Amino acid sequence: MKQPTLYVLIGIIVCCTAFVTDHLNSAIEEHSFAQGEELNYQVNFGFIKAGEGRMVIEDKLYQIKGNPCFKIDFYGKTTGAVSWLASVDDNWGAYVDAVDLRPHISYRNISENNYHKKEIAEFNHHNNLIHYQNLDVQTGEVKSSEYIQATNKIFDIICGMAYLRNTNMNHLNVGDTLKMNAFMKDTIYNFQIVYYGKEKIKTKAGRFKAHILKPIMPENKLFSGTEPITVWFSDDDNQIPVRMDADFVVGKGKCMLSGYHNVKNELNVSN
Repeated sequence: MKQPTLYVLIGIIVCCTAFVTDHLNSAIEEHSFAQGEELNYQVNFGFIKAGEGRMVIEDKLYQIKGNPCFKIDFYGKTTGAVSWLASVDDNWGAYVDAVDLRPHISYRNISENNYHKKEIAEFNHHNNLIHYQNLDVQTGEVKSSEYIQATNKIFDIICGMAYLRNTNMNHLNVGDTLKMNAFMKDTIYNFQIVYYGKEKIKTKAGRFKAHILKPIMPENKLFSGTEPITVWFSDDDNQIPVRMDADFVVGKGKCMLSGYHNVKNELNVSN
């Protein structure tokens, strides 16, 4: 149960990262989200409630090397009886440039049963370098450090989600394939995602008219098929990720929006 539960919890972020990066260095004129936004998710594995996720944008801006930044965090944890079998309590976060949504700092604090990890990555966009540091979980001291060469169009997974939410999906046609480079953990990945149009989708927070996206997955032992994950984003000015379905080798997982607070624009939702 441990791996499927964990991947559903963090998958809502990972799948949101894949998007065209041609205009990464340009300013975003009008953001689809605002400070203080909070999105809540319920995670099911089969018919069992397995966990909860929470995405939070801090209600103030932070200065990182002279750049005003949003601080965006995603928290995922197992709940109820599942916690006895697979205890997960993870935090993925980033300081996201408030002008062009590039990452300046990203971090992960991972606690999964007996596995614990703490890491931080600093992005130097002038020299196209990422300074990755693996930290001691207890003291925060640096255990190992390396510099990773990157392109000038690089996201972490949090910033990829933020940038995608600020891109007009109504300009996409069914079958369009989108691409991006994303930094996750200590590796740069090349993502591709296919746009499948729109439909009405049911969540714990109501029914949404939503855009359908499916990332293309490499062959692996966790998921079933080449397009095992489907993500829906609300068809409105917020473009919130409202649901994700995943086909695992051992069963089906689902992550649904269960609540929302302080969204910037009117949601296209009904009961």
